[in-house]
Amino acid sequence: MSYISTLNKGSDVLVWERTNAGRELKTFRAPYYFYTENPEGTFKSMKGKKLIRHEFDSADAFHGTRNNYTSDGIKMYESDLMPDLRIISEHYYGLPAPVLNVTFFDIEVDYNKDVGFSSVRNPYAPISAIAMYHQYSSKFVVLAVPPPDSGYASGTVTSDFIEKLNEIAPLPSNRPIEVILFKTEKELLVKFLAEIQESDVLSGWNSDFFDMPYITKRIESVLGRQHLRKLSFEGADLPKYREVEIYNVKNITVDLSGRISADYLALFRKYEVADRQSFKLESVADDELPDLPKLKYKGSLHDLYRKDFIYFIRYNIRDTEILIGFEEKLGYMALSNEMFHLSGATFKHVTGTLKLAELAIMNYCHHDLGVIVPDAPPRGMAGVNNESIQGAYVLEPKVGVHNMVGSIDIKSLYPSSIRAINISPETLMGQFNEAVLACEEIAKGSLMTLTLVHEDNTSEEHPAEEWRKILKERKWAVSGFGTVFDQTTKGIIPAILEEWYATRKKYQKLKKEAEKSTQSDGNLSALDLNADPDRDGGIIGAQRSKREFAVEKSQRTKNNELAGYYDRLQYVYKIKLNSLYGALTNMFFRFYDLRMGESTTGTGRIILQHQCAKVNEVLTGIYDLKGEAVIYGDTDSTYFETFVDNKEQAVKIADLVASKVNASYQKFMQDTFLCNPEFDDKISADRELVSDRGIFVDKKRYILHIVDLEGKSIDKLKVMGLDTKKTTLPKEVSIKLNGFIERYLKGEEWDIIATDIVAYKDQLKNGNDVMAIGLPRGIKGIEEYTEKYRFGSDVRLPGHVAAAIHYNECLDRYNDKENVTIVTGMKIKVFYLTQTYGRFKSIALPTDIEAAPEWFIENFKVAMPAHIERLVDKPLENIIKAIGKCSPSHQSLLTDSLLEF
Repeated sequence: MSYISTLNKGSDVLVWERTNAGRELKTFRAPYYFYTENPEGTFKSMKGKKLIRHEFDSADAFHGTRNNYTSDGIKMYESDLMPDLRIISEHYYGLPAPVLNVTFFDIEVDYNKDVGFSSVRNPYAPISAIAMYHQYSSKFVVLAVPPPDSGYASGTVTSDFIEKLNEIAPLPSNRPIEVILFKTEKELLVKFLAEIQESDVLSGWNSDFFDMPYITKRIESVLGRQHLRKLSFEGADLPKYREVEIYNVKNITVDLSGRISADYLALFRKYEVADRQSFKLESVADDELPDLPKLKYKGSLHDLYRKDFIYFIRYNIRDTEILIGFEEKLGYMALSNEMFHLSGATFKHVTGTLKLAELAIMNYCHHDLGVIVPDAPPRGMAGVNNESIQGAYVLEPKVGVHNMVGSIDIKSLYPSSIRAINISPETLMGQFNEAVLACEEIAKGSLMTLTLVHEDNTSEEHPAEEWRKILKERKWAVSGFGTVFDQTTKGIIPAILEEWYATRKKYQKLKKEAEKSTQSDGNLSALDLNADPDRDGGIIGAQRSKREFAVEKSQRTKNNELAGYYDRLQYVYKIKLNSLYGALTNMFFRFYDLRMGESTTGTGRIILQHQCAKVNEVLTGIYDLKGEAVIYGDTDSTYFETFVDNKEQAVKIADLVASKVNASYQKFMQDTFLCNPEFDDKISADRELVSDRGIFVDKKRYILHIVDLEGKSIDKLKVMGLDTKKTTLPKEVSIKLNGFIERYLKGEEWDIIATDIVAYKDQLKNGNDVMAIGLPRGIKGIEEYTEKYRFGSDVRLPGHVAAAIHYNECLDRYNDKENVTIVTGMKIKVFYLTQTYGRFKSIALPTDIEAAPEWFIENFKVAMPAHIERLVDKPLENIIKAIGKCSPSHQSLLTDSLLEF
């Protein structure tokens, strides 16, 4: 039993629970209280101050007193917590996350060519189909209104209809499907509301800004406002529309009450670090689910609906299948569920940056330490500003080709630095005015006079060598930013990180054990789980009965599911570990202090510098940050020459380097930061990779062919920061260019590769698909630029924005109602043109359109030389200049051949 969601309603807090019996509603009296400092208090703050609790019978009394205390400048604790978060903390914190009833869904909307695409702001078009998949019952349900005069009758379709769907593309096996047809959208919407009543979560792709608000608008318009209540849980509020500003553009979304609306696109962008050229569902599916074939059709979805209704329904189902595939592969819904329950939060906090970390710390303080946390600092208060924090240390690389490269990286550098220095609000003792220099001089024990300003604003001055003795006696450590932290007791934030770190290791171990059980149970390999004991009897063996096979298959499936569950949990803790540092540097974080963020990165920089110097010492005998062996260093990683000529020896050398560098950290932490026992052993590194050949181009820009990764032989590229990997290149071109470099790294002669590069450029020039050579870009602020452009044609426009404005003007000029307008947040492709049109030298097209519009093909000619230069020549030259090469052309090939002659 645990909570699904909560609602602050009047003087009550409503909590919906998911239990074995189903979904239940519990009502709690809203708790209204906060704390202030008082020497007679029986409660304790993080910094050890005594507190008293002020309790109130009503919200009015609570807010009235709180406002008075704010006006009087009285420091308050936990006066800014919402009642539902208190209830979660008091009654549900520590309970396992429930298994939520999740429904994935996708809607299809009709279209009028004379009006154009409908939108949430203008939801004129009826919903023609809704495909749903109830994860909790493993069942598909499709609701649809056939086109006029189609001949399809209302009601559940026959098995023949399902079979035709299956012929278009095989439906998922062992998952029943029900397709119900209706005469009107009104009937469809009534059935949809009935169908979702058991669902705790509704999830679609971009559903926050289209599917969910659109279906809400249509219910309100077709059925009436009173029916909106069925979108929320029983006893909850009506859904509420809300404007969300993204890149200065206001979008409409809807907040359900009780029932969770979870946009899977938002979750995907939360957990996936890399940007993409397109976030269209089908485009992401091509990358993540390559075995799920794409359903293609000619013309528009509007035409498909009227001309081939069965294919239209199959297409609608496929979008929902993709969402299922994402969840089964990535598990982001289950991951989010675990994350907000572990922190004592609600689902809406999952995609944020601060609240999960804040609540995790608060609940740890309450339940593990029995202490109270302060209010969050108000925005704009003195000392809370946008001061930037110095980032990670990045060493200048040794540009060029390097053979047999090894690397080591520090495990969880920033969380480990916080634990090693004991960085926490209540352990912060003071700040040296000399900041980074203070740490350096104290480490050297110099005679330089340093001034420490204590937290009570008193100050102390001593030479660095004396400070070294004083700090050791007091058991205070000094960070890489010159901030002093007490190490007599473990700080709250380090204690939390330590617990999270240990928990992550536990789940990693359990995951490996589950995977090992899967591999070791019985005689079947993991790839044989879909085998049929009758069909494959020769493989399985006559001794094994069908029953034994079924039991083993069931156990293997359970082990796989268990491994996936533990993998999600360890990933939750990885995110929590890494996100806490980010929160420390955010001015709106409850526990924000610029010095804590600076101390974390400052300490990390010095640790990396030591790592680089020590690597060089191990390999050359000289402790030198920029010595002969070190090729590059960045944040937590060091790349180095192994000085051998084969993979096997390089692996041994890299492992030896990691071992010897690891052995040096403890003494280094003692000498440099004055870390005490129990704090001086937090830094360690793993041997990461061995590359047989790589090219280092610039800071954060390199390409390596990896032959060993963490002890496992592999054959893959690692491409960092290079133009050939950026989303400003079409994916197919990026793959091709990286392939050319990979061939060079694997030893192929450059002359042969150069000839193939020229042939590829010819292929691009002569290709029939113009969309393949468009230059991908993201678009922001087009609305503001368009307004400025219309009021003053001489306004300066960024090139890609001008191209997008040109396209939008063409939609009007050519009366194009079928293609979408480019707006902020879209992905576009830019095309340079052979002539100028007014002030426009280029034009853009939305990345996600299926094909270039006819008016584009008929009226515009793409400047191929400009595209080839940007698609191939510049990206390649920015890499191969490091090896003394240039992007080849027909002329350069001819010149080279003549020179050879």
